[in-house]
Amino acid sequence: MQLGEIKNMTVLVRVNYDLPNTEEISRIQDSLETVRLLQRNNNKVIIASHWGRPKGFSNECSLQRIAQKIAQLTNKKVRFINQFDYFENSLDKLISGIRAIDPDELILLENARFHKDERSKKDKAFELAKKYSQLADYFVDEAFAVSHRKEVTNYYIKDYLEHCNGLSFQNELKYLDEFKNSKTHPKYVVMGGAKLETKLPIIEKVLPKMDKVFICGVLCYTFLQAQNEMLGQNVDIKDSPVDTEFLGRAKTLLSKYSDKIVLPIDLVFGDLNGSQVGLDLGHQSLELFSKEICSGGQIFWNGPLGQYEVKPYEQGTVKFAEMLVGLKNTKIYIGGGDTVSVIPKEIQEKFDFISMGGGATLNYLVS
Repeated sequence: MQLGEIKNMTVLVRVNYDLPNTEEISRIQDSLETVRLLQRNNNKVIIASHWGRPKGFSNECSLQRIAQKIAQLTNKKVRFINQFDYFENSLDKLISGIRAIDPDELILLENARFHKDERSKKDKAFELAKKYSQLADYFVDEAFAVSHRKEVTNYYIKDYLEHCNGLSFQNELKYLDEFKNSKTHPKYVVMGGAKLETKLPIIEKVLPKMDKVFICGVLCYTFLQAQNEMLGQNVDIKDSPVDTEFLGRAKTLLSKYSDKIVLPIDLVFGDLNGSQVGLDLGHQSLELFSKEICSGGQIFWNGPLGQYEVKPYEQGTVKFAEMLVGLKNTKIYIGGGDTVSVIPKEIQEKFDFISMGGGATLNYLVS
């Protein structure tokens, strides 16, 4: 059954409301087209999500905090329900209560990760998924950002309910497939951010397929150290953190793909706990990146280029974004909320696609 064919049912919609704060509502807005379509077709909508990585109940991560925000954005009454109050001994009461709620209202469940078995495997996960499945007739997955994780409310639930993807989820796959499968060259990947352990396997997989891979942010320090040791070069990284565990893999990649890997040649340093650490790209690096990227291709960018949370170290990311949107006949795909959060809205509007995923986007890109 396609999304638009779901009518007169109770539908459990798994969304991604893992917000950085209660004022950043883009993830809520991203799900609303699907919610509105379901309600127009006289479906009762139950919204499920996680927020953060809590260990048990936490007021800070309770979805009750954003119930009013959802009501304002949808112009609908939002009924907040802590499903865990009912799951152990009064599931029937919860089911009958949901049946009595008017379809014009939205139902928002408590943070799915408050339950210890949300991220369990097999038996316990299936048991919890079965309880969720009894609340609805159909399941819609609108949480692309967690599609690479096997959790109860986005994975195991599908064993019990007929399901399909929401509009935003479908859009993610459409545009990522467009970049991944396109034969148009040049194709570039820009990788920033902080987690080399997570992103190194991605870099290894995309290098054979891309014309250039730009490595920056905290990721680049290990590569710069490897380059300095291999070639006797001296791009100064001062006290910037190096993942010595991955130096060998970085050297292997630099040897094999020296014509494809582009690294910064200067950094902007700042004091971090008494150490001089690279916090942004330098001017010469931005000029180098600009020269290495040609118009007429496709660019996938994931991760900020510096410590964007602290001014003025967001400038490298913003200037790089300005440069990209100035390229002619070039498609620009942005992955990850951190990359987007620092870039002004007027620049964002010029990107061809902004993914709502982080790790999920990267995993899908190399699948």
